[in-house]
Amino acid sequence: MISDCGGGDFEILIVNGKEYGNVWGDYRVSCNGMMPLKNIKNEKLSFLDWYNQFLEKQIDYYEKYNLEKIENSLTEIEPNRRFIKPKHSFSLMKFFSKIFK
Repeated sequence: MISDCGGGDFEILIVNGKEYGNVWGDYRVSCNGMMPLKNIKNEKLSFLDWYNQFLEKQIDYYEKYNLEKIENSLTEIEPNRRFIKPKHSFSLMKFFSKIFK
């Protein structure tokens, strides 16, 4: 299992046999059976393709989320980081700005 879709549905990576390396959906709980996941060209989805889509969805989610709210929260956190010696401290704002360019 590589992903829990909720409601008892899963996405699984096939590690043996002729479907080796492909990702399948196990939707038996929701009465939809098991099936290979496919891309927009109706080709079976490899793990690499699946993972790329997963990352794109995560990035889209964080871009839609109010990043200003995150920045304001980090601004509030920074001054309270007294327990870390300044020479070992890094800026959380810098860290997140590199991730969410």
